[in-house]
Amino acid sequence: MSIDLDGPSNRAGPSRIPPDYPLTHVHSVSDASQLLPSSVGAYALGAGAIGFIIGAKRGGARARLRFLAENAHRPPKTKEGWYWYLRARNYIMIKNGVLTGVRYGSAFSIATGCYALLDESIGWYRENRLGDVVPRAIPEEEMRRFTWRRGEVRLYDGAIAGGLLSASISLLWRLPRTLFFRAFVLAIGLGSLESGLQMVRDKLEVGAQDQVRAVRAEVARKEKEEEDALTDKQRQRLKYLREGGDFSASDRRRIIDAMNEETRLAKIAQDTSESQKNEGQERQHPTGGDGSWWSWRG
Repeated sequence: MSIDLDGPSNRAGPSRIPPDYPLTHVHSVSDASQLLPSSVGAYALGAGAIGFIIGAKRGGARARLRFLAENAHRPPKTKEGWYWYLRARNYIMIKNGVLTGVRYGSAFSIATGCYALLDESIGWYRENRLGDVVPRAIPEEEMRRFTWRRGEVRLYDGAIAGGLLSASISLLWRLPRTLFFRAFVLAIGLGSLESGLQMVRDKLEVGAQDQVRAVRAEVARKEKEEEDALTDKQRQRLKYLREGGDFSASDRRRIIDAMNEETRLAKIAQDTSESQKNEGQERQHPTGGDGSWWSWRG
């Protein structure tokens, strides 16, 4: 990409990267194009992958045992027979493993997505109906995810969501009372743990945003120092290029380097000219030989 250093760019249009563009692209909470919270998709996708792995392993193992039991009375007698036996067993294991993995993955994904929706809904109800809002340490425009909450997460948001989901599934599958209470307590504990991890993540994100702001301020300071080191003419040319068209950070870096190289070469040329001028004056007015105190002849 060629850059004209002698005047304004002919490319029209707004700048692709404005000076105040953040270092990391974030989604604002007020983004109306996104309806579901970001946690729903992330949790559902992760749980679906874990469920598929578990289901594929269990389905393959069960298919292997079933095939062994069905063919225990007729084991192969020849080498070719063992080849077809193992081939059929492997195909059946792969088929049942994939089907069971899809079934487990779908169940895990749906259950985890419902939990995320319940968690966000409970947080929204707590803030908008009960008025229990914890001020968020991260500004709204710097949020990296979409959420229905206006404040931070409470520890009991996940506990209530986990308890409701566990009770619903237990009643749907008509689990025994012992399993019902065991699953209920486990779900409350895991929900509280998930909310606690969200709180820890928010604390870490606050520290990360502080580091980003510090790095951004340091970059702005260095850029200002570099621009202050330029001449007035070079600063004017840089301003023309910035206001012209497409102007990225790499373009600015190349322009600054080119201008610094130009300044360095001009200084070298000036020093060379002064040195040649001094040598010419020494030839016209040689020193020494007249008995002066600076003469080397004495």
